[in-house]
Amino acid sequence: MGYFIDLVKNNSLNENIYIDDSLVKPEEFDSKVIADGKKPIAVQQFQSLVDVIWYRYKKNKNCNLNDVDVREVRNFEYLFSNKQKFTISIGEDKGKKVNFKDFNGDISKWGTQYAHTFEGMFEGNKKFNGDISKWDLNMADNIAYMFKNSNFNNKTPFETQLMGRLALRKDVFKGCPLEKKFGANGEGIFDSDMQKKLFDKAHKAFYGY
Repeated sequence: MGYFIDLVKNNSLNENIYIDDSLVKPEEFDSKVIADGKKPIAVQQFQSLVDVIWYRYKKNKNCNLNDVDVREVRNFEYLFSNKQKFTISIGEDKGKKVNFKDFNGDISKWGTQYAHTFEGMFEGNKKFNGDISKWDLNMADNIAYMFKNSNFNNKTPFETQLMGRLALRKDVFKGCPLEKKFGANGEGIFDSDMQKKLFDKAHKAFYGY
């Protein structure tokens, strides 16, 4: 199963690292192994994802993270934003406050199909303009501030997917190059005929009419 990192057990934070089904104690954690990207990593918790990204990011801000399996992560709030700092929970940088505001690596193949919250994910990030057009965001219900005040100017997943669950999209593109094209709240996408057609198509497929 490759590398499996899980920092939560019995509803409390712990620092056990699972590597190839073998329990590794915190003092045996080798951040260089995480950073080299030679073996796939699977994370279940947001904190685990932060830890993995940090040991890649500090080595190379343009790091490739496509080998990190994020399908179990449900929340990506402010992950690559300049608005929030995270505390590293393991390895030689344990306790260090970090953020990933200059991240411009490759996350094009992330499995986001079960995630609900993307609030502020790239807010204020002036570097990232990567390809996320293939992300599956059909389960997303909060994309508020996702690209606010960023320099993102690439194709989004919203342009080809039915966003039927979406409840919050406030200022999703505010201050971003895409605001001119889609509006600050994305009304150019979410209130468009395209979304209506996608809805009608899904409705017919499900109900038969």
